[in-house]
Amino acid sequence: MHFTKLFILFAFAFGLTTATAQTRYAYSTDGNAHDKDDLCATPMVLGLFAESGNKSDLIHLDYNNHLGKTANMGNTHKKNIDRAAAAYGYDQRILFDDRTQTNAAINSIANAINAANASQTLTFLCASAPKEMCWRGIDAAIDEKEQYVTVVAELKFAAMDHNDNSQLQKKWRNICNDFNVKCVTIVDQNKHAYRSPVEKWRWLKQHGENGPMLFAMTKEKNGDCSPAGLIHYALTNNQKPKMQDIQAAFNFGGSSSSSSSSSSSSSSSSSSSSGGAECSNNKQCKAIYNGKLQKGWKVLKCNTGTGVCRCKKGKTKALCASVVAVSSSSSSSSSSSTSGGVDECQNVNQCGTLYNVNLQNGWEVFKCNTNTGVCRCEDNAGNKARCADVTAPRGTLRLNLRATARVGIPTDVRTTTWGYGGFGYPTINAVPSPSWGPWEATTTNGPDGGTIIYYSQHFVPTVAGTHTVTATVPSLGLEAVGTIEVLP
Repeated sequence: MHFTKLFILFAFAFGLTTATAQTRYAYSTDGNAHDKDDLCATPMVLGLFAESGNKSDLIHLDYNNHLGKTANMGNTHKKNIDRAAAAYGYDQRILFDDRTQTNAAINSIANAINAANASQTLTFLCASAPKEMCWRGIDAAIDEKEQYVTVVAELKFAAMDHNDNSQLQKKWRNICNDFNVKCVTIVDQNKHAYRSPVEKWRWLKQHGENGPMLFAMTKEKNGDCSPAGLIHYALTNNQKPKMQDIQAAFNFGGSSSSSSSSSSSSSSSSSSSSGGAECSNNKQCKAIYNGKLQKGWKVLKCNTGTGVCRCKKGKTKALCASVVAVSSSSSSSSSSSTSGGVDECQNVNQCGTLYNVNLQNGWEVFKCNTNTGVCRCEDNAGNKARCADVTAPRGTLRLNLRATARVGIPTDVRTTTWGYGGFGYPTINAVPSPSWGPWEATTTNGPDGGTIIYYSQHFVPTVAGTHTVTATVPSLGLEAVGTIEVLP
C-alpha cells in the first residue's frame, strides 16, 4: 500500500480532514560537485519510490545540477543512476543529466508543473544546495500553476546555496519570493538514518534482486545517502527516520499490502505501471503459484516494488517463476484450468496486473468474473476468452560471457532478452562483486510484436577465481546464471 494512501486511511480513522488530491513528484539534485552522498542517494531515491509502490508518481528527476562543474564524480553519479533506473524499469525519458541536458530538464520541470491542478498536485524536491535548476524550471512554467506546487528542501540547503560560479545565481529565497509556490524545509538528514555506517545498510544484501546493488552504492561515501531522506519525508511525512523506518519503506521482511479486495485494488494500479508486474499483494502470488512449485518451495511474498512473486525453500529465496515445477504450465497460465481455475482475481484491476503485457496481439483485459475468480479477455473482433488462454510467451533471456578474463582488465557481460511490454532492462549481478563500468542497450522489434533488448555491461574483475554472474528480468520472471574464470 502507498504510504500516502496509508496516511489517508489513518486520518480517516481518527476523524481528521484529508486532502483527496493525488501527489506527483519531481526531484532535482547535485552529485557533480562538493559531496559524494548523492552517488548513493539518487539510486536510493529510485529504489525508494519503486519499493514503496510510488514509482509511477515520480515524473521528473534531474541530476548533476551544479551548473558549471564537470567533475568526474558526475560521471559516477550518472552510471549509478542509469544502473538503478534500468534495474527498477524506469522510463529513461524522466531522467536528465543537467550537464548535457539543461534545457530539456528545465522543460521537463515546467511540464510537470503545468500538468498540476487541484486534484493532482506536484511536490518538487530540491535536494541540493544549488537552486538554479529548480528556479529555472519553475520560472519556465505557467504562472497560474504555481499554486499547486510545494517545493521542499533541507533547512541546511536553504541557507547554503553553493553559488560558486556565474551560472549559479538563484537561491532558496528567490524560489520562495519570486513564485506563488509553497516552500517547506525539513531538518538536516545528515543527523538521521539515511546517513548511517555501511554496516547498518547490510540488510539490503538480503533484499530482493536490487538490494545488493544499492548496498554496494552505500559504500560510495561510507553509508551516507542522506539526500534520500527528503523523499522519505515526502512519502511518509517522517523527517527523522530510523533504520527500521527505511526498512519498512522498502518493504523489507514482508509485504505491507492487505488481503482485502479494496486494498489490493488500490495498489494494483501502481504495480502495473512498472510494466509486466504479476502481483500487488501476497494473495495474488498464492493464487498464481500454490500447487505449481517444485517440491519444497512455497510462496514467500509479493515484492510490491517490482510486482514480482518471491518464493523460498529453507533459507534459499528465488523468483517464483523460476521454480515452477516442470509439469506445470507457465506462471501466467497456471491460474486457470478447465474446471474454472483458481481464484486469480477479485476485480478487473488485478486482471490488468496479471495480464496486460502478456497477451497475444489484439487481446485486452475485459473483466474479472467474480463468480469464478477468472480473468476474461476480449479481442478486436469482440471474441471473448479466458485471459490465460490467450497469453503470449513470457519471453526469453540469454546470458553471454567470455570463457576467461583477467583482473583489472575490462570485459563484457552481454544479455539478449525477448518479451512483451515495457519490461525493463536486465539486472546483472556478479559474485565476487566486480567494479562495474558503463552499460549499453539497444532495442529492436521481436516476434509477434515483442521487444528484443541487446544489453551489455562492462565490468572490471577485482579478484581472481570463478565469478558467478546472474542476470534477471523480474517483470518477466526470467533468470540466467553463468560463470567466468578470472585469471590473475
